[in-house]
Amino acid sequence: MVDNITDEAILDAAHELRRKAIEKAKDERDDNRPSASMTQWTGRGPGPSDEYIEEQAEWIVDAFRKYLKPFPRDFDPIIEKMKSVEAAFGEEDDSFGNPDLGMIEVSANYLAQWEGALAISLRENFLGPFPVIAANHGKLASYLRLHMQMMKSIYESGRQDALDIAEKGQEAIDAITDCKGSDLKILLAVLIAAGTLMGPVLGAAQAALSAQLFNASIIAGSVLGGPFVKEGPTVPLGGDTVEEVMDNVREALNKIGERLAEEEGHLLEALKKTQGEVSDVVSLNMEEATPLLLMPPKIITDPGDYTKGLVQFSEEDGQDGGGGGRGSYVGDDPPDNWDGAIHDTGGDS
Repeated sequence: MVDNITDEAILDAAHELRRKAIEKAKDERDDNRPSASMTQWTGRGPGPSDEYIEEQAEWIVDAFRKYLKPFPRDFDPIIEKMKSVEAAFGEEDDSFGNPDLGMIEVSANYLAQWEGALAISLRENFLGPFPVIAANHGKLASYLRLHMQMMKSIYESGRQDALDIAEKGQEAIDAITDCKGSDLKILLAVLIAAGTLMGPVLGAAQAALSAQLFNASIIAGSVLGGPFVKEGPTVPLGGDTVEEVMDNVREALNKIGERLAEEEGHLLEALKKTQGEVSDVVSLNMEEATPLLLMPPKIITDPGDYTKGLVQFSEEDGQDGGGGGRGSYVGDDPPDNWDGAIHDTGGDS
């Protein structure tokens, strides 16, 4: 589905359809207009005036104008923003990810020499789950991007259908005198599997907690990463008179509106449910982690446990008068493989 159909292209086609409809209606009137003598004896009038015919065609352009908004490319900024989030968390196949996130592994290596309750809590509640939590944020960004791409596809297809109806409507008017003109039809678009239940898969390690997101979200799961729109129902456009053709045009446009409203509803309901579920799992909860939120390390009361085994860093290299400089080890018993840097027992000097 292309997104380069301009407003002008649709409106120009709609104006041309209106012009042809008016012209054909006047021709039909003139072809069926009785002679002056017949009018006198039968009482039949001369048929509808030019002004009346033009008034009857006033609805045509406005009926197409409603499908100009929202403009599909208005969704591009948020789609690109979600792609940036995906790339930052390494969810795009062609991305390098965010190198800053790689520092979590470096931090884990440093903290491997740190002992004590706080160190254990930090490793278990932060460093350990961090890669899964980060990946979940990337997956959620991917999920939201797909929703936005599908929403964009809805409006792209609506514009394409509107343009096709305007152009095929002109053909139907031209073919009114053709014996096969009434057989003209148009194929409308449809969003693939708009009601399929699907949600972001937030990592096996968090399967139990992510199930609520999985079960509460709606997305066209069968087409993730693929085309979102396919050919839909066929509707008639042809007719034996201009009135029949324009009635079919009106009905075809109504079907676009019905289809867009239904598909919008599926996606908006999905986003609404996802918002509620995500809100629940990112609200502060000091007791347990969630698929999207790390649990803070438990705070302990013994200050000595905070620094036991800690590798400290500063620019003074032990000259700060405190717990030591870069490479300092704080605690009673440094590791056997300690490199001989400053060892501070943590006691008073």
